[in-house]
Amino acid sequence: MHRQGSPYMLIEPEKASLVDNEPLPTSVNLNQVYSPVYSVPVQRILFAYRIPYLRSEFDLSQRAGPAEQVAQALERTRRLIASLGESQGIALALRYYGNPTLGEIQISLVARFITPDLHEGQTHQRVSGYVSSLFSSFGYPVEPVTSRTELEAILDPIPDPFILEIRQHEDLAHMKVGDAYVVYPFRPPTTTWSSTCAMMLEQSSPVLISVYLEPTKLLDYERESFSQAREIASALCSFRYSGFSYEGRITDSVALVVARLYNYYLQRFIKPFLLSVQVVSSDTSAAGSIAQVLASDLTDTLLPGACDIVAPQTADEQTLARRTLTFLELRPWGASLVTPGKERLRYLMGADGASCAFRFPVSVLVGVPGIDVRQAAPRDSTDMFASKAREIEPISEERKEAGSEMSRAAPLQKMQKVSRPIKILCLAANPSDTARLRLDKEARAIDEALRLSEFREGFDIKQHWAVRVADLEGCLLRHKPDIVHFSGHGSKSSEIILEDSSGNRHPVSVRALSRLFSVLKDNIRCVVLNTCYSEQQAVAIAGSIDCVIGMSKGVGDSAAISFAAAFYQALGFGRDVKTAFDLGCIQVDLESLDEQDVPKLLAVRRDPKEIVFVGNG
Repeated sequence: MHRQGSPYMLIEPEKASLVDNEPLPTSVNLNQVYSPVYSVPVQRILFAYRIPYLRSEFDLSQRAGPAEQVAQALERTRRLIASLGESQGIALALRYYGNPTLGEIQISLVARFITPDLHEGQTHQRVSGYVSSLFSSFGYPVEPVTSRTELEAILDPIPDPFILEIRQHEDLAHMKVGDAYVVYPFRPPTTTWSSTCAMMLEQSSPVLISVYLEPTKLLDYERESFSQAREIASALCSFRYSGFSYEGRITDSVALVVARLYNYYLQRFIKPFLLSVQVVSSDTSAAGSIAQVLASDLTDTLLPGACDIVAPQTADEQTLARRTLTFLELRPWGASLVTPGKERLRYLMGADGASCAFRFPVSVLVGVPGIDVRQAAPRDSTDMFASKAREIEPISEERKEAGSEMSRAAPLQKMQKVSRPIKILCLAANPSDTARLRLDKEARAIDEALRLSEFREGFDIKQHWAVRVADLEGCLLRHKPDIVHFSGHGSKSSEIILEDSSGNRHPVSVRALSRLFSVLKDNIRCVVLNTCYSEQQAVAIAGSIDCVIGMSKGVGDSAAISFAAAFYQALGFGRDVKTAFDLGCIQVDLESLDEQDVPKLLAVRRDPKEIVFVGNG
C-alpha cells in the first residue's frame, strides 16, 4: 500500500491477545494469569523512514561546554521517547547499518502498528504522519521509504544473520531469607557513541544495530507481583527474632537493595516501554566486538552487572530473535532466572532507561564516523563572528618581537610531533563456556585513561572483541600495532584462551603464540597479557618483543582493570614502560586488592626505562 509522498506500507494479518480491550502483540504467558485469553484478528503494518543526516550539537552561540551539549542532546531524546508513552500499538526500531566497504553508516527508522481490521480507513496514514511529525519536531529529518524492495532491505538487511541481544542484567539477589529475582536498570553514561560507530566501520563485514522500542503498560498481575516483591523485601530489611533465652535483630542490606529496586520499577513504570537491543552480522566476531563496545555505551559500567549479552542457543530462539528483527515482534527468549509475574521485566524500562539505547550519536566539535553531520548556521552568524573579531586586539610590531623573544626562552610545548600515533591493538575474548569477565569495563578504563592524558593525541586504540584463533594473524597484519593488549582468560597451563568458530574456548599454547610474535613483530614494542597465568607466555614472547607483561597467577577483574588503567595513563603522560608498570602495580596496592605482585615485566632485549612512546621533543 502506497500513496504519493508517504511511506510504502507492508500490511499483513495476524492474531493478537486482547487484554483490557486492547490488542497485546507481545508474548507473555497470559494464560497463567488471565482466563480466558481472547484472540482477535488484527493487521500488522510496517513502514520506514530514512534519516539522511544528523545535526551537530556544537553551537558557537552557546556557553555550554561539550559535555553539557551531549547531555542536552540526550535529554532531547528522552523527551522524544516520553512523547511516545501514550502510543499503544506502535513499536519502533532505530537502526544503524554499518557498511565498512563504503565507509558509511545508514540510519533508518522502522515503525510497526497493530490495528483491528475494522479501524483500517485513514488510520495507516494518520500513524505514519504522527511518527514523521514527531521526529521532525525534535530536529531529526525523515525521508519516507517508498518502495517494497527498499523496505524489505531495511527489515532484513543481512543474510543468514548471527544475532546478539544486549539486555539489562538479570540476577538472583541472595537475601538472608530466600532469593529474589532482580534486573539492574540501564543508567545512561554521557557518551557520544562515536567509538561504537568507528568500530562498526573497522569490521570486515557489515554490522547492524537495531534498537526496538514499544510503549506498553504494566499489566495488573505484573504490578501486583512487583508490589508483593517490594513488600517482602522491605519486611526482610530488618526484623526481630527471639527464642527461649535470646532475642535480637537481623538486618539485611541485600533485601534493602531488592526493596529499592522494586520500588524503582513501580515508580518508573507508570508509562513503561519494552526495549530490545540487537547486534547483527554474518560475522560472529564482528557482532561480538560491536556488542561489547555498545554495551559499555549503554549503561554506567560502575553499576552491578551492567549488561547481559546473549545469543540464541536453539533454532526456536533464533526464530524468535529474527522475528523481532524482521517483523518488530518482541517475544521473550533465552535462559532466564525469571520468576512468575516478571517475565517482561528484563525488557521493561522507563523513558530514562530507554534513552540509553534508543538514541542518536552526538556530534560535538568533531563529526561521527560514517554519518553525515550538518551544522546549522546560527542566526546572525556574520555579526557574531565580526563581534568576535573585534574583541581580538591587533598585535603591534614591538609586541611581536617581544613575543618572539619569550617563545625562544620558554620551554618546548609538551606535545610530541609524531608522524603517526602510537597504535594500541586491544584483543578481547570471553568464550561462552567460560566465566563472564568485565572486559568492557577494562576497555573503557584504558580508553578513558588515555583520553584524559597529556599526550592523548599520540595514541590510536583499535579494539577487537570475541577474538577467534582465526582472527589473530589478520588483526596483527592489518593494524601493525606498536602495543598489543590481550584481555580475557588464561589457563593454569599458561595458555591464552580465545574463541573457536562456535564461540567456545580455544586454548593457544605458549609455543604457538611466541612463534606468532617472532614472525609478525613488525612495529610491536610491547605486549600486555592481562590474563591469568600468562607469565610463561610473556617469557617466551620476550625473546622477540622488547617489553612483555604477564601475570604470575590468577588475577581478579578489579586488579586487572586497575593495573591496565594506571599503566596506560602513565604511558599517556609520557612515562617510560618501567615507570608505567610500577605505577600499575602501585595502583593495585592502593586499592587494597592484594594482587600488586601478580604482574611481571619481562624485558631481555632492551632496558624498559629507555622505552617511551610519547613525550617531549
